[in-house]
Amino acid sequence: MSAGLVGLLVASVVALARDSAPMATEWGPVADWVGAAVTFLGFVGAIAALKVQRKSVDAQLEQHKKAKEAEEAADSARKAAAAVEALEKKEADARAVRLTVSAERPQDPPGSSYVHKPPFVVKCHLEFPIGPSYTDVDFRHPDKPNGFRVLEDNIPDPKFNVEKRGRNRFKWEVSGDFWPHGTEPEGRGWVTERTYVTFRDAAGTRWKLDGEGTLTEDRSV
Repeated sequence: MSAGLVGLLVASVVALARDSAPMATEWGPVADWVGAAVTFLGFVGAIAALKVQRKSVDAQLEQHKKAKEAEEAADSARKAAAAVEALEKKEADARAVRLTVSAERPQDPPGSSYVHKPPFVVKCHLEFPIGPSYTDVDFRHPDKPNGFRVLEDNIPDPKFNVEKRGRNRFKWEVSGDFWPHGTEPEGRGWVTERTYVTFRDAAGTRWKLDGEGTLTEDRSV
């Protein structure tokens, strides 16, 4: 279309230069025709230029949008990393605490067997790392099953503190001939559900560590 308009403009200019009388007679004054063509071409050119400019603006806006999204994503990633680092620092002393639970009957040694059936043993062990101080420690374990006897119990009652250079290991162990709560393989689950410890770290944050090893901040107190 542009090529046709340019051709028309050239023909008009040539006709104007030659003072073409037929053209002036049939189509009007050549000068008016040339002016109209030039105006139309200018209008078309302006539209084309506007489209090109619009595409350029859209491309710049899209580029700016992507740059902003990338910046926001990077900022979110930095904030998330900072939050994770802060949480890890906050939980460091609490995650160093170990609570282990077992409930089982010892298996026969490889290649031999017990003369007498060994007793079913339940163990709840709590260990704090050496160094940090912990206060308001409350170590809870299940009640001694019927027919069981206590093998070891060095857990202070009620709550106690763990000093930097004090005792940091606490045990509750019982054993019996017959497990009264379901099947023996279910014993550990039964004990785990009833075992947990709560404590405060040096910063005063209160934590709860359950028999499965799950640590949560305790806001109940």
